[in-house]
Amino acid sequence: QKQIGTAMLAFHTFKERLPPGYLGPKDQTKKVDSSGLPLLGSMAFILPQLEQEALYNQIKVNTNYRQVTSTSNGEWFKNNPTYAAAQTKLGVMLCPSGLAENNGKQTIVAIHTSTAVGNPPLEILALGLSSGGTPIGRSNYVGCAGRPTVANWQGVYGDRSNTSLADIKDGSGNTILFGESAGGWNGSIHEESHSWMGSGALPAEWGLGSAHGSVKDPRSVLKFSSNHSGVVLFTFADNSVKSIPITVNLGVFHALSGMSDGQVVSLP
Repeated sequence: QKQIGTAMLAFHTFKERLPPGYLGPKDQTKKVDSSGLPLLGSMAFILPQLEQEALYNQIKVNTNYRQVTSTSNGEWFKNNPTYAAAQTKLGVMLCPSGLAENNGKQTIVAIHTSTAVGNPPLEILALGLSSGGTPIGRSNYVGCAGRPTVANWQGVYGDRSNTSLADIKDGSGNTILFGESAGGWNGSIHEESHSWMGSGALPAEWGLGSAHGSVKDPRSVLKFSSNHSGVVLFTFADNSVKSIPITVNLGVFHALSGMSDGQVVSLP
């Protein structure tokens, strides 16, 4: 996890901004299903900083965050060379205690905040294990989008975001960069896992969840979560790694997830 944070900050040193959260339509009123947009997530952009430049060069969809261009089968998982690259297993993307490689239902390939899909306003695209989801490289880590539908509560990562450290008004030590998300847990089976190529920015709206135990949480796939007992690990914008209890006050977690909400809070 620390290595990913170091790579994110190295990207910032090179580009004077952090990588985009994901390459969507840059419009929360639109859906991304069958959109022809690349839908690459934040983790794909730091491959060169993780000594995986050759792998990054295998990505053949448009990686320019400024160009909102749709093409036929333009999604990364429909582009054969990029889909092949996404099958690379990257140990740095996996938590040692996680179960990302053992999902039993589907693999998440894109996350997009969209009011067009109703409540909750989050569109999640996934490939079933028998429909292309099995070979995709998984990830336990996803960028934090804060509360993207609430003014001034946005996180570091969003749709085609270009956040610089100077934009983090709440302070780098008080703002989440990315965190653990185990995917979907139905109380007995780990159903969904994230892909490192596509899962780029997850909202903090629904708080924290757990990926073990017998409790079924129908919104577990929407939450940051882990296989640790009672806590979820987050990397902050100063590259510090902190554990946040899943019982944390939701308002406190929201404040930590936003980069310029003006609410500077302390962890319990």
